[in-house]
Amino acid sequence: MAQVAILLSTFNGAQYLSDQLDSLLKQSYQDWVCYIHDDGSKDNTMEILNKYQSLFPKKFNILSYDLTGGARNNFISLLEYSKEPYTMFCDQDDIWLPQKIEKSLETIKELEKGTDEAVAIFTDLKVVDSNLNIISSSYFKYEKRNPNSLDVRSLLKQNVAAGCTMMINGTLRDYANKNQDLLRLAMHDWGIMLIACISGKIGFINKPMILYRQHQSNQVGAKKISFNKRVKLFINGGKYSAIHQNIVLGRQFAKVLNKNEIYDLNTKKLIEGLSMVEEKNKLMRMKFYLDNGLVSHNFPKIIRILFV
Repeated sequence: MAQVAILLSTFNGAQYLSDQLDSLLKQSYQDWVCYIHDDGSKDNTMEILNKYQSLFPKKFNILSYDLTGGARNNFISLLEYSKEPYTMFCDQDDIWLPQKIEKSLETIKELEKGTDEAVAIFTDLKVVDSNLNIISSSYFKYEKRNPNSLDVRSLLKQNVAAGCTMMINGTLRDYANKNQDLLRLAMHDWGIMLIACISGKIGFINKPMILYRQHQSNQVGAKKISFNKRVKLFINGGKYSAIHQNIVLGRQFAKVLNKNEIYDLNTKKLIEGLSMVEEKNKLMRMKFYLDNGLVSHNFPKIIRILFV
């Protein structure tokens, strides 16, 4: 058994797929196996995958089962096939820098010392265009996100970790597989981060380990949004704005966390309260959000509480 499982979800990814597979083969750490599931590609993605599996049968394992209906569900389905001690998620259009697996493994093993808790680590990314020209040397600076916002209140408002940068240990993988309803509320990585935050540890490598390719077909990508544009989006989007969506998601996460009893003594009261906050009137909801630090930082406070 390999030490690291890499889960690769593909769909019409032929344009950049070979670059990604080559970057895996160039990793400084080579004790890995890549499990792949294609979700019904109409281009020559499968031809490329079959070629690499034929050339490197011990590295690439193409799995055949029913279509899942999107990247999130595909990654969740792949997670069930990982039996290795550590698991990573791989997008079809990026490029992994040579030490990504090695540095991730060193960091997660350091965090695991003396514990059997669930552990996740994630890294920064270099944002690049379709031709790999650098747009930003740091995804977090580009999106103005704080990678150290890893407490449960922050993670109920916004996920900071891109799934393609993460490595998780076997304990966290097992937790995630048992709580797929949590993973299906948004992208899989957000639910996994919440489980790790409450049930274990999260580490951050403050160094880009991926060339994060931005192109027209990105399902999820880096988006630099100015304050003025955020305000315009807020005004034009009404209750369907991003801030409202995250508030609703936070409540949904809390309901599943509470139902599945994923909390500890420090988070139980918060999660129970948020899971039932919709039963309160507007003023009481606003008070709960303000008292518990659950208001998004993207807008002035007087604007932030309008949609709670």
